[in-house]
Amino acid sequence: MKKYKLALIKQNVYGDLYVAKPFNKQPYKYSLKRSGPLGFFTAFETDFFIVNVDPSLECNTYKEKIYYCKHGTVEKHEKFKEKTINVEGKLLSQKDCSVNVDDIDFSIYDVVISIDIAIPTRILSKFPNILWCYYISEPCMPTYQQSLSKPLFCYDIFLNQMFRNSNDFQFLEQQLKGHIIDFPYCFMFPYIFHNLFGYAKRICKENEKLNIIIPNYVRKLLSDRQIAKIEESFQILTPGGCSDNFLKLLCQGDIYLRLGNKGKFGNETTEAVCAGAAFISTERGWRNRVYNIPGSTVRGLGFTEEQFNEALKLLNTLNENRENLEKIKTKQQQIAHYICYQRPLSMLMNFLSQKKDSNQVTNKKSFSDVLKS
Repeated sequence: MKKYKLALIKQNVYGDLYVAKPFNKQPYKYSLKRSGPLGFFTAFETDFFIVNVDPSLECNTYKEKIYYCKHGTVEKHEKFKEKTINVEGKLLSQKDCSVNVDDIDFSIYDVVISIDIAIPTRILSKFPNILWCYYISEPCMPTYQQSLSKPLFCYDIFLNQMFRNSNDFQFLEQQLKGHIIDFPYCFMFPYIFHNLFGYAKRICKENEKLNIIIPNYVRKLLSDRQIAKIEESFQILTPGGCSDNFLKLLCQGDIYLRLGNKGKFGNETTEAVCAGAAFISTERGWRNRVYNIPGSTVRGLGFTEEQFNEALKLLNTLNENRENLEKIKTKQQQIAHYICYQRPLSMLMNFLSQKKDSNQVTNKKSFSDVLKS
């Protein structure tokens, strides 16, 4: 069956995701930071574009991160245009790869995903048959909060980055509004990195040490003595560097360990689970806690010696009972597949179907009424 065509679009002042020229078939291999919504490249025939900032007012939404979220300065975001990455042996900047949004032929797409309002209203109004969707990158931005009530700037669907259980009250409440999808930034399924990047799946031999992934911000909490204590029984890996190197090492992990209470949205949780690791964490400290299943959590909020001892005890228990470790991995992978891929994709396709069924409707308010009916 032919796949629908999708365009994923960011501005050249956005300091994350991919750096590639239009129509690069594998732009996800060249990311400035996170792996991002890789599922778009498997579920759709997807093109990725970096665009210059359009002079229209709505396309300056990204500045809310500066004024409301304290994310640097305008000058800092302007410098993102010059950020470079090695693309197939050539050093390219975001500026090198960016095009004017008016130069994109939107008529060939069924779905368009915009990050931080990269596409102005004047273009949306020309193509009423497209399902226009958007992420707002930070919940502290006013446009994120406004989007909880209604879609902005003639867009159809707000992708809120959340990934909550289906019985979560706020999840159920938002479904009644008819324009929001719990749609994770890491829209993906288990072993997607292996499928797209060709990484080998990790197979830990019976007498081999388990690999424990400890992210940098957690490693900084640990003393040399605590690190040495873990290394008595385990091999510690700390991913870093470019996206490709980070993901390659992440896929070598057996357990991803998250301690402390640093406020995190939780994208790392899905990356870890989809890389094939069991996610072991504190009970709180990150926003979407869907992977907290029995046998995968340690008590305590702020990092303490007691919390470390409990985490070490849990690691040793899983090391001694690797069959149970595999059960935790399997359960978390099932959660990831449903909540971070199958459910959001199904909801997106449902909205697309409704859009196509109502393609004779030309104004966005009418489409919103269709969704609520």
